[in-house]
Amino acid sequence: MKMKICKYCKNPFCPSKYSPHQDCCNHDACRKAREAERQKDHYRKNIQDPDWRTKLSERKKQERFRRLEAVSRVKRSPTTKTTPLKDPPPIQPHPVSLPPDYDSLIFGILGSINGYKTYEELVASRENCIKFGMKFFRPSIEACPVANGENP
Repeated sequence: MKMKICKYCKNPFCPSKYSPHQDCCNHDACRKAREAERQKDHYRKNIQDPDWRTKLSERKKQERFRRLEAVSRVKRSPTTKTTPLKDPPPIQPHPVSLPPDYDSLIFGILGSINGYKTYEELVASRENCIKFGMKFFRPSIEACPVANGENP
């Protein structure tokens, strides 16, 4: 049998004895390209036909409807493990009375995040934050009022 050159990959191949008009080899990429070209040719040929266009439109509409039904069925199914998202409960602020010489904004943030209710808890947390910060961000002695013993 005479060798031919594949239309897509340009490699030589031997066509089947049952289809001597074969113009591409049997590699997966070439077969996919041949199928895509066949579908495009079919579409170009039939798009001019008004009956075919209306049938195509109906088929697409039915497919969209079928997909939407399948998605909504999964959402409604009691066997699915997904649970609907719930709104988180509102954060209730903890009232804390603070002396006027401390930064009430920082204490308010600490109290809200950590749920501290007493002034002593807030002061201990503030001191721990300062110690932790001093451990990782070593400021110069002159620039840091806490290191100098001053109360910020």
